Amino acid sequence: FFKLGINAGTSATIVKPHGTVNVQTNTVGNVGAGEDDLHSWTVPANVLATDGDSLAFEAAGSFGASINSKRVRVRFGATVVFDSGALAITAATDWSLEGRIIRTGATAQKCYVRLNTSSATLSAYADYTTPAETLGGTVVLKTTAEATDNNDVVEETFVVQWHSAP
Repeated sequence: FFKLGINAGTSATIVKPHGTVNVQTNTVGNVGAGEDDLHSWTVPANVLATDGDSLAFEAAGSFGASINSKRVRVRFGATVVFDSGALAITAATDWSLEGRIIRTGATAQKCYVRLNTSSATLSAYADYTTPAETLGGTVVLKTTAEATDNNDVVEETFVVQWHSAP
């Protein structure tokens, strides 16, 4: 995939690669108690090769109507880049999250994630973290859920896009 652009003050057209690198639309939910992987994508080594390269990701799903506490996390390698904490959502509701991981060095990143729900209990939540994953090797980006009953947290979509540094 390519993006066309014009450098400010010039008439030269610049071609910058970017595009969607992962799309998952299979329905997956938590299973019983404990943390369960929902969707994941293994980021190949050196995909974020230049400072400013980034991965944008989006996920969406639903919370069950049970009175159980629910929790959503996003992990980038060994780093938890988002943790909703225990959510006291007791009515069936939708959720979506979006985030971006930006390379600032071979072993340094900046990341933000936002969670939105249609629940009156929690409408929005955000986290900013600074992972230190080694990008010369593969790194797993994944969403997880923790709840009590099966399918208290269900994920329907997971999309990852790669963007080159400007």
